[in-house]
Amino acid sequence: MTKETYILIGCPGVGKSTYTKQFPDVEVFSSDKTRFALFHTLEASVQTPAHHAQVFKVLQDDLVASEAPINVYDATNLDRRFREPLYQRLRGNHHHVTAVVFARPLETIKRQNRQREEETQVPNDIVYRFYCSFEPPRIGVDCDEIQVIGDFTSFAPEIGSAFNATLTEELPQDATEAERLEKMQAFLLAGEVISSDYSMKVAADPNPDKPLHYAGNVASYYYLAYLHEHQRISDVKALDNVEVLYQQTKRTTPALRDTPVPADELTAICDRLAALAKEG
Repeated sequence: MTKETYILIGCPGVGKSTYTKQFPDVEVFSSDKTRFALFHTLEASVQTPAHHAQVFKVLQDDLVASEAPINVYDATNLDRRFREPLYQRLRGNHHHVTAVVFARPLETIKRQNRQREEETQVPNDIVYRFYCSFEPPRIGVDCDEIQVIGDFTSFAPEIGSAFNATLTEELPQDATEAERLEKMQAFLLAGEVISSDYSMKVAADPNPDKPLHYAGNVASYYYLAYLHEHQRISDVKALDNVEVLYQQTKRTTPALRDTPVPADELTAICDRLAALAKEG
């Protein structure tokens, strides 16, 4: 029997746990619940890397082994590196995996975070870091399907003057590569609005594996919300645009599995995006 499993993706305070309360008969696998069950508290003393590792091993083992017909995995799940191996394990145990992205403006998330119980609140700078480090899901890589919770128009105050017709008007499904590139560039520049300050904060980090530029991460987040607004969240070409924006941030363009875009074309698009970003 195939089980339906929903992996929630979003910052602390974005409303993931509130969302799960709409489904009282669903098996919910929560990082907070597992942490409390193991350590009887959610305070900073049990938020170390060693504690995280223990929590997520137990949580993911239980999720993979679940025989419930519908399962929800409630954690931030922002990093594709960790979603991908979990997806492979879930597929091996007959789970159909849907990534549910919570796309809400940063100030909305901060406000909701302040309304949480004190021991579960997260400092604003950590919320900001999570927001900028979002890595979009990719069908066939870390999920079978994508859903989005959010309203693209709510980002207008956040993006400011960048929130214009270029962003809000729908890109035709038969758009030329030049039109796709123009749309992606507009989103990339919109991503700069939020990510530039954070990029400067981490630019001095000596870790060479850490990306120094997060505009593409934020832009891909905006783009998913935009696709949801236009009911195109299953449009393969449009999802390729999201992936290109994400790869622009990573500054690498490995061949992507299960994608109709050849790796050399993706590389060329990213190179042109980088050149346009410098000109802008």
